Amino acid sequence: MSALNNNPNVYKSIVNIKEPTAVALGFFDGVHTGHRQILSAAAAQAANGLLPVVLTFNTRPAAAIAENPPENLTTKQAKEDAFKATGIKQTIFADFFELCRLTPQEFAVEILQKKLNCKKVFCGYNYKFGQNRVGDVGLLQALCASFDCEVEVIAPYTIEGGAVLSSSVLREMIKNGDVEQANRFLFKPFNVCGEVIHGRQLGRAINMPTLNVQPPSELICPKKGVYAAKVLLRGEEYIGITNFGVRPTVDGKTALYEAWLPDYKGDDFYGEQVQITLHKFIRSEKKFGTLQELQSAVKKDLVLVYEGFVQ
Repeated sequence: MSALNNNPNVYKSIVNIKEPTAVALGFFDGVHTGHRQILSAAAAQAANGLLPVVLTFNTRPAAAIAENPPENLTTKQAKEDAFKATGIKQTIFADFFELCRLTPQEFAVEILQKKLNCKKVFCGYNYKFGQNRVGDVGLLQALCASFDCEVEVIAPYTIEGGAVLSSSVLREMIKNGDVEQANRFLFKPFNVCGEVIHGRQLGRAINMPTLNVQPPSELICPKKGVYAAKVLLRGEEYIGITNFGVRPTVDGKTALYEAWLPDYKGDDFYGEQVQITLHKFIRSEKKFGTLQELQSAVKKDLVLVYEGFVQ
C-alpha cells in the first residue's frame, strides 16, 4: 500500500481492501453541496457494516485529457480534510491514466469487485467511466449487479433558477468574481494557502504594509480585483483587504495575492504560511495615478469590507 502524507487512510494507488466497502466515485473538486450528498450516503453505510471509501483521481480528468493547466477549486489536502469530515474512512487518489485505459467491465470487476470488495456504490447522475468514458450509470448498475453490488445514483443538486450545481458552475462564479455565491456551496469558502514572499514594499510608503502570496499553480485564479477577505496568520484570523492581480499602479508584471491587514500590528511574516479566504468582490483592479490616490481608494474599500462582515 502507498499512503500519502504518512496518512494510513489515504492512498495514491488502488489498494486491496478485505472489508466490504461502500464506495463513492467522483473527482469531487470543491466538495460542494452536491458532492456531499454522495459522500454522506456512502459514509452512512458504516452503520450497515460497510467501510466508507472514496475512489477519486490525482488530477482532474478534463485537464489531464486536454493537457490544460489544472484549475481546481481545492487542493488535494483540502479534499482529504473534507472527505474525513463527511465520514469517509479511506481515500484513494488513483492515477487517472491508469484507470482511463480500463474497459467499463474491467473497472467494475477488477477494481470495484476484486480490489475494493465493493458492496454498494454511490455516484452522481452524470458519472462516466472506462476507456473513452463510454460507461454511464446505467452500465455501471448492470455490471455491478453481476456481483451483487448495488449502485445508488444521487440526483443532481439544483440552485436558484433550476441550474444544476457543478464544479464547472462554481469555477465560472469564481472567475467572474462571484465568490460570495460560490462560497455558499463549497465545503469551505474559496481560499489559497502559501508562503509570504517579499514584494516591493511600496505599501509601507502609504502606511499600508501588505503580505504577498503567489497564486498556487494547481488552483483556479479568481477575477482580478479587490476582495473582502480573512487571513489566517499564526493561528489568528484577521479581516483584511486582498487584491488579486498585477497591481497596475506600481507596474506589476505577475499576478499576486496582496493582503492588507489593518488590525495587525506585529512584526514581519516573510517565509511564513498564511491562508487567505476570499469572501466578497469589492471592485475591479484599477491603475491609479499616484500612491496617494491608491491609498484613498483602499480606505474607501475598507469601509465596504467591514460592512460586509458586520451582520
